[in-house]
Amino acid sequence: MNMQHRFLKPGVVLVLLAIATLWLAACGAPVAQPTAAPPTAAPAVQPTAAPAATEAPAATQAPAATEAPAATTAPAAATEAPAAAAGECPKVGGEVVFALRSDPVSLAPFGILLGIAHEGKELGYDSLLAYDKDLNVVPALAESWKNVDENTWEFKLREGVKFHDGTELKAEDVVYSLTLGADASSVDKAAASVAGFTAAITNVEAVDDYTVRITTDGPDATVPGWFAWSRWSVIAPKDVYTKIQPTVQIDGTGPYKLVEYVQNDRLVFERNPDFWDKSQGCLDKITYKIIPDEAARIAALRAGEVDIAEVVSYDTAKPLEGDPNITVMTGTKGENRIMQLTVKGDGKPWDDIRVRQAISMAINRQGMIDNIYGGKAVLTASIPEGWGVYGLDQAELAENPYIKYDPEGAKALLKEAGFENGFDMDLIISAGEYTALGEVIKENLADVGINVNLVPNESAQFSANYSAGEFQGMLNAHGFRRDPVGKLTQYGQPDVKPQSTWWNYPNGWKNEEMIELYNKARSSFDTAERAPIIKDLQRKGLEEATFIYLVAPSTISLVNNRVQGYFTDYMGFHHALRSIWVNDAE
Repeated sequence: MNMQHRFLKPGVVLVLLAIATLWLAACGAPVAQPTAAPPTAAPAVQPTAAPAATEAPAATQAPAATEAPAATTAPAAATEAPAAAAGECPKVGGEVVFALRSDPVSLAPFGILLGIAHEGKELGYDSLLAYDKDLNVVPALAESWKNVDENTWEFKLREGVKFHDGTELKAEDVVYSLTLGADASSVDKAAASVAGFTAAITNVEAVDDYTVRITTDGPDATVPGWFAWSRWSVIAPKDVYTKIQPTVQIDGTGPYKLVEYVQNDRLVFERNPDFWDKSQGCLDKITYKIIPDEAARIAALRAGEVDIAEVVSYDTAKPLEGDPNITVMTGTKGENRIMQLTVKGDGKPWDDIRVRQAISMAINRQGMIDNIYGGKAVLTASIPEGWGVYGLDQAELAENPYIKYDPEGAKALLKEAGFENGFDMDLIISAGEYTALGEVIKENLADVGINVNLVPNESAQFSANYSAGEFQGMLNAHGFRRDPVGKLTQYGQPDVKPQSTWWNYPNGWKNEEMIELYNKARSSFDTAERAPIIKDLQRKGLEEATFIYLVAPSTISLVNNRVQGYFTDYMGFHHALRSIWVNDAE
């Protein structure tokens, strides 16, 4: 067969830390009504080893993740196209309860901006490729991949892989999923365009049942990372939106099947015994217990009601360091906190680069690190430390004039720009640490004459404002992206949603030099060539200050020692849950 589909190019204080929502790129969809996803059995599927791929881009490296005692072995380190993870679960059976910080809102596979939504569905879906814990790209639903030419990629699918409903994965499912991956609004009113976050895919074709050919609008080194990230590149069965209720049910190929979703209470996953990778899906059951309050998560952990919990501030974790039953784990992650401004050319004070720089210079980031995160956070530009050679080091960041705390310099810039007497601005915030960050910013900017009005948003309102660009300033997080270049799309693709709404393209902010640098970095497969370009883009981003980078917090995980193989996930999606096992007494 020769099926294909063409689509357009996508282009302050600790007491405030009872976190209700943590944003990883933006917000989410309207709340879905709870229902249970009926468990369905799938025929047995044997794992298939992957032949070596040709011309796969070299993987970037993150620091080794911290592991719990007696951890399981991680997938083999990647070279070009490494073999699929081999071996068996050290032990099969048992249950684990994970404290999830907020409700996922929607489990739909495509276009839901709220980061917690992907965490909610991650155990149930797979993509063509995956990142291992060291950020090596490894095979997943595709057993191999290669460049046919500089604009064409070919993926060979594993044979015999089944969706949870028992149907076999075919190339037509990949065509369907990738067509909706950039914009699923035609089948889901809550979905947003994520064109600005995707690889530059212009065509996807099913060559035969197990071969998919993908065309890009030019050389695009981010394609493997786009699939490995899996945020919006998961593969669902063709016409899944007509078969189930995707906002509250899952029909994927993942190691666990969703059997129950009770909104604002729990998600229950049961083991998929026919999963293609026998080193994953080791537990009989994983329950996500939704506990927004940080103190309540810790209390539940102490009481044995949950096995794994995360906290924002290390100060809250310190009392548990002496507990013989709990391991306190910290690790870097590819996520940073930002103050985002809309720059639409509509006469707002921050249309002026000097005003944006002044706002950035007036913020005391070290105060945030000490008082909100208990010291477990660092300075950051677009790419947090730990992503290979791409991040700016701490010594450079500490001396950068646009993020160094300098209220007197900020006042001088405001005076130069004609705003010596300051101005008013609205700043959208969500709960928990974002409330705390907002209070610090409000106080800091008041010191230089800027009056900040903090505007709390619930998740659906936050998401709508974000997508439509209906805000002046917004506190947000930028999570892990498909590739280091993916953390710079806001500069390199000002004409693509959602950033085109923030810049009122073509009337607002854009920087032609940054667009040119972005395109060079995206099209280069040579780390030595692209790394300096990516660093220059970050320096220019700090100077432009449309995104005012605050801090990059560490992951702080509290793990009951019965859980084996857990690690802190640089991507932030709790990918370790796929392969953990328990060492309970018989």
